[in-house]
Amino acid sequence: MRGGNVVGRFDPEFEVKSMRTGTSQDLERPVGQEVKWFVYDADATTVDPVYDVGSDTGGRVWKAPLMLPTVNTYVFQNEMYMNDRGFYTVDTLRLFINYDDVLRYLPTLETNPDTHIYDRVEFRTQIYVPNRVFPRGQINMDYMMLTVDLTQVKTDEMVNDIFSV
Repeated sequence: MRGGNVVGRFDPEFEVKSMRTGTSQDLERPVGQEVKWFVYDADATTVDPVYDVGSDTGGRVWKAPLMLPTVNTYVFQNEMYMNDRGFYTVDTLRLFINYDDVLRYLPTLETNPDTHIYDRVEFRTQIYVPNRVFPRGQINMDYMMLTVDLTQVKTDEMVNDIFSV
């Protein structure tokens, strides 16, 4: 008779590793996509004190992009709403990122997402800013995937912004 706490070869650590590897091999590489993730460079940035946009003497600066592989990427076309300047729409981008890639490329994204609130992501020539991070598929203290929701940034919001290439 076996006790209730006996773990064989397929312990939770093995399962986590196997699921992440399987996700990468079966989904990410054959059908997934890549996005350009620009990490904000606060040290090189100069911001206009009145308008909170990049100043004309330097601007807001982002580091060279990381080519971040994703398991899946969706764009949600949002509704048009009226404001004082007329119709204004911004779309939502949702990234599904294998947790191994989160640890490899953006290790603080899950534990401290506030460090990435000024980052930018380019997908299909559009720029987005991250605003929500959702860990998915928890086994013990490990996650299988991270979902990141991002909001489209319009060109009038990117005055004097500098993206390193």
